[in-house]
Amino acid sequence: MKIIISGGHLTPALAFIDFIKKNYPRDEIIFVGRIFSQTKLQQFAQEKKEVSQKGVRFIPLKAIRISKTRSFIQKLTTLAIFFKSVLASWLIFIKEKPTILISFGGYLAIPLTIAAKLTKTPIITHEQTHCAGIANQLIARFAQKVAISHPSSAKYFPLNKTVLTGNLIRPELLKKTTKKPKWINQALLKPILLITGGNQGSWIINQTIKESLIELTKDWTVIHLCGQASSKRDYKKELSLAIKKLPITQQKNYYVVEWANAEDIAWVYNHAQVAISRAGANTTMELTIKKIPTIFIPLPFSHHDEQNKNAQFLVNQRAAELIPQKQLSSNTLIKKLKQIKDRRLKIISNLNQIKIPTNAPKLLYQLTMEVSS
Repeated sequence: MKIIISGGHLTPALAFIDFIKKNYPRDEIIFVGRIFSQTKLQQFAQEKKEVSQKGVRFIPLKAIRISKTRSFIQKLTTLAIFFKSVLASWLIFIKEKPTILISFGGYLAIPLTIAAKLTKTPIITHEQTHCAGIANQLIARFAQKVAISHPSSAKYFPLNKTVLTGNLIRPELLKKTTKKPKWINQALLKPILLITGGNQGSWIINQTIKESLIELTKDWTVIHLCGQASSKRDYKKELSLAIKKLPITQQKNYYVVEWANAEDIAWVYNHAQVAISRAGANTTMELTIKKIPTIFIPLPFSHHDEQNKNAQFLVNQRAAELIPQKQLSSNTLIKKLKQIKDRRLKIISNLNQIKIPTNAPKLLYQLTMEVSS
C-alpha cells in the first residue's frame, strides 16, 4: 500500500507513521507538507525534518489560507495560488499513484483532497479536537471516512462517515525509561517545570516567562520550548540573553530550546512536575496521558474557541488550572503556579481518573485497510 499523509497537526501524523513503519514496513509512505509554518514570517515548519528522520519521503507543497479580511486583489492572488496548489497536488497524485490519502487536517490538505477526488483516490481525514476545524469539515464532504478523537466532534460530520478512533500519540511518549536530552548537560537540582507555547511559539507566554525568570528559577528547573525563529524575532536568542541577567546560582536552572523531538520530550514528560502550556489538542492529550498538572493558557482566537474547550474539559474535572490570556501576567502566573504546586497530588489523582485510549494508530490503520480495499 502506498499512503500519502498530510499533517496540519504534525504529532498524530508522526504517530501514525511510527505505527506503519513498525507493523507494516512494506507500505510506502509519502508526506506532503509545508516548508514554512508561517510563510510571511519565514518560520520553518518541523515537518520535513521530522519525517525525513523517520525515512519518509517529503514532498513540499505551497498552499495558502483563505482569509475574509483580504482585499479584492489579495483574494484574486489567493485564488490563483489555491488553483496552483490544486494543480501541483494533482500532479503529485498522477505521478505517485497512491492507494489512499490520510489527512490530519489543516488548509494544506484541501488542495490534496481535491486532487485525490479528481484521481479517484480514497480519502480519510482525522480530527483531533473537540470542535471540528473548517478545513476538516470541508474535507469530510469528499472523504470516505472521518476519524474523530472525541465523541463531541461527531456532530460536525456526516454520521454515516464518522468513526471514533481516538487521538494518536507518539509511541516514544508511552515509554517509562527514556534517555536524558543531550542539551541538559548538568545535574538538575530543582523540580522540572515544562513550558511550551506550541510549535510556533507564543510571544506573550515567552515574554511573561522572561519577566518571571528570577522567581521561577529560584524553585524550579525551567525547561522552555520557545518555538522556531522567524524573520520577525528569534525567541531562543532573546531568552538566552535573559539568562545572563539571572543570579549566577540560578542560571543553571533554565534551559531554552526551540523544539524537542519525541525522544527528548518523552524524557521531559517523564520527569516534569508541572507544566505551563497552550491548549492545543495534541499537547493537551499528551500532558493528560503523562499525568502532568498543567496551567493552560489557551490561544484566545482559535477556531470555535477550541483551545479553551480543550483546557476547560480538564478544569471541569479539577485536573488542570487555566489562565485566560488577557489575564496573563508575571504576578498571575506565579500565583497560579503556587496554587497548582499545592494541589499537585490531588490533580494527579484526578488525572488518573481520565482514561484516554492509546490504540488509535491501530484503529486508524484498520480503517485505512477497510477504505482502500
